[in-house]
Amino acid sequence: MDEHPMSDAAVAPWRAELTVGRSLYPEVIASYEDVRVIAREAARSLGLSPPSLAITLDARLEPRAFRIASSNQSETTPPNEGLPAGAILVRSSPSFVRAQLESDAALVPDVQPWPDPAQPNLTVSVVYNMPFDQVRAKFIEFGSIVLTAVHAVGITVGRWLRHAAVDRFDEVSAAQLVAQLPVYDATALLRVCPIDKVAALLRTLLRDGLPLGEFASIAPLVADESRVCWTEKGRVTAAYPGYLLMAAPRPEDEAERRRVIARAIAVPRWLQRRSVGEPLQVWVLDEIGGWVPPDGAIAQDVEHFDAQLLAQTEPAAAANGAIVLTSPARRAYIGERLRPHYRDLIVVGYHELPRGVPVQRRGTVRALPPKRSEPAPKSRSWRSQS
Repeated sequence: MDEHPMSDAAVAPWRAELTVGRSLYPEVIASYEDVRVIAREAARSLGLSPPSLAITLDARLEPRAFRIASSNQSETTPPNEGLPAGAILVRSSPSFVRAQLESDAALVPDVQPWPDPAQPNLTVSVVYNMPFDQVRAKFIEFGSIVLTAVHAVGITVGRWLRHAAVDRFDEVSAAQLVAQLPVYDATALLRVCPIDKVAALLRTLLRDGLPLGEFASIAPLVADESRVCWTEKGRVTAAYPGYLLMAAPRPEDEAERRRVIARAIAVPRWLQRRSVGEPLQVWVLDEIGGWVPPDGAIAQDVEHFDAQLLAQTEPAAAANGAIVLTSPARRAYIGERLRPHYRDLIVVGYHELPRGVPVQRRGTVRALPPKRSEPAPKSRSWRSQS
């Protein structure tokens, strides 16, 4: 094996290894800085320090395959299939890509389906027989993302880092973040919230797809809940220096209450940075005209709801940066139903929307209740007929 080390000066919460097949390896090494930048951005988007990543040639892999894993799991993690040589990935559906390319009689491309490296449950396109610059120029006007094989590897690395952050974030990682707080805030936080509960809270934020960069603003509110005023009269939460007006019901469960407080700070600021002046792309859950299973619903009803929810939110999962918008009371439940299938799709409560950021409603999610078969009418007894 040949190793090309790639590390950062900052202490990373993990060490990862990217092993690459013999055909893809020269391309990755030639553009390893692109992979490095994508990995760093993925870590920074979570509020964590950049990873230490080693790129290694493994002749045992298929020539275009690669594997990303932590250093002690490299042999047990299944490999990923890299783009074929000369292929270009377009993050749009094959039907859309074919339609755009076939409109130009001078082009004779071959378009095939391919799993999206950012969201493998979605299908995008690979294009053969065209130069990269020509494909990018063709689709830039539509906002489609065009990637080389190396860029696709980098995006897979970034996705792995986001998921690994949840699995590997422990009490030591939490302690490192607490140590960056002012001494007074750190002491107050640990007095009411031991480090294991701090780790659980931060792990929950990461699981929700949220960065930890706002932890310094979250910690004082979790430490002293008298700074949080709960009201259900408003629609948008207002954050003031050291205080929070929460337009949502107050959860009785302590862990959920801390999660709601933390999200009220993290979500609006994250959405504000993410929008960059553009409207938020929103799919809204219809809770008035639609149906959501009540507490204690039977498994058959939940499956009926899940099937409709997944089908109607698939366009949101395919749209870059889209969110699903619900009431505060339904946000956690809808998030739990979607997370196993669309891990990168974020569910947001109305009260978590940032002020001053425009919203573009792209769709409505409306589930219908299951149809019950009418019970057969009871036959009249011979006594009633007499």
